[in-house]
Amino acid sequence: MFQVSFYPFRLLWWGLVLINMLFFSESTQAASKASHVKVLVRWSTPSRPVRANWAPNGLEVVYHFMRSSSAVVERYHVGRRKRKIVAQGKNSFYPCFGPASTIVAGPAHDQPILIPLPHPRHKPKALRKKPSSRHKSKALRKRSHPRHKPKALRKRSHPRHKPRRSREVSKRWRRVKRRKPGSFWWRKKTGTGIVMFGYQQQTFLFPGFGPVFSKSARRLLFSYRGILYLWNPLKSRRKGLLLLSKGFSPRWSYDGRAIAWLRRPFSMSPRHIPQGGGIVLVDMLFRGARVTRSGGQVSWAPDNRSLFYVDRANNHANPKKSDRAKAAIFQVSLRKRKAISTLIRLNAWSPALPVQLTKHTKDLLAFADAKGVWLMHRRSRKVRLVAAGASLPVWSTQNTLLVHYPRALAVLQISSDLQSSLK
Repeated sequence: MFQVSFYPFRLLWWGLVLINMLFFSESTQAASKASHVKVLVRWSTPSRPVRANWAPNGLEVVYHFMRSSSAVVERYHVGRRKRKIVAQGKNSFYPCFGPASTIVAGPAHDQPILIPLPHPRHKPKALRKKPSSRHKSKALRKRSHPRHKPKALRKRSHPRHKPRRSREVSKRWRRVKRRKPGSFWWRKKTGTGIVMFGYQQQTFLFPGFGPVFSKSARRLLFSYRGILYLWNPLKSRRKGLLLLSKGFSPRWSYDGRAIAWLRRPFSMSPRHIPQGGGIVLVDMLFRGARVTRSGGQVSWAPDNRSLFYVDRANNHANPKKSDRAKAAIFQVSLRKRKAISTLIRLNAWSPALPVQLTKHTKDLLAFADAKGVWLMHRRSRKVRLVAAGASLPVWSTQNTLLVHYPRALAVLQISSDLQSSLK
């Protein structure tokens, strides 16, 4: 009896399986990775968008960009996909959503600190006059006077032909008399400050910089000449203003009970090396505080008990010698006896944590590096690139991720399967 052998067919089947695994595994993995992240909307801007912030409802975004020499504040609705220009000018930098669906913005830089001078004659260089001819001898005055020269050698440098001192220079400075006699303060006339835009009008609030509003606390935080102020919008501008402390770049927690600010200005060098900073955490309810020596780019955790920040790796950990000066993300706790400072990720900055605590996003951490925006599982430390070439991730209350591109903004939706795949 004739028997059919299935051995060659089995070899052929296993060969096809190996070919599929070798040549099509990369494409299937890329398709599976792309399915975890979906781009909801992406819109372009005339120049680089700066510091985009979400509305409390998670449906609107406000940001500013530069047009020629002035800043433009723009408001974008993600659901309707409509944009609207709110303001334009010198007080239209770093906007955020304020009380009653208004927008609060300020100047590009903080106001200069007053310079004490012992005598009014010690004026700034822009206001100093050149020494007059009275201090010279009569002989020198006669010889050096342009009228005593022949007409062919005379120049149009006569005091009558000289234009007067420009009024713009004199307007920039103002003399403020102090209580002590004979002592003055000189400061620049800036005419800038925090402005509230809404209901087809704009209201000048205070001279300040970097406003941050908390809907939970119903308070506005801003800095003025290195001092933090707290303002209650339900009261008048004088009665509702409270001096808080010395510091820069304040950040509210999500419940409005804690505040974090910097002791010194923080910056990143062109080689992405952190410089300066120093974080102060204050619990307004229990009056607890934590202080770090350096660091910046604060991002609160959704549990309001800890935050993540960026600092040099050699300040808290002991990595390799080549990585000691690079940026790294750390964690610090507020309500525990010992502040936890653990190394989360090297060569990373701009940390961002989800606002809402859900089972799909509670362990995720977004950060940026030279390649783009990444998502990391905080327990397993596994990472995945979600937006190449992007920076500055910001989470919304709808668990959508906003990323900045050189001339565009995009909103990403993270699927529920991404956290399980990173475990």
